[in-house]
Amino acid sequence: MLTFLNIVPAWQLDGGHISRAVFGQSGHRFATVIGLILLLAAGYWTFAILVLIMMSFSRRGFAGVEPLDDVSSVSNLRKVVYLLSLVMLVLTFAFSPL
Repeated sequence: MLTFLNIVPAWQLDGGHISRAVFGQSGHRFATVIGLILLLAAGYWTFAILVLIMMSFSRRGFAGVEPLDDVSSVSNLRKVVYLLSLVMLVLTFAFSPL
């Protein structure tokens, strides 16, 4: 369950940092919305509300913290690792208690 919650591509969670690196700032916003919907669909609405509250108190909102190096592109190998993390998200979602 902790792996599922941490790898959700939303805001400041690890999955959110990865999605920002792969998709950029606008893709990160879209991934955050999808991640929040995923949390709600999985029945973790209290965690989704907590993330929304934390986002509302943040100065940057959906953007979160910017990386130190936002100029270099992400290599293809790292994109494959991101896809594997999405597979891990799906597998942990399937076995998480609802």
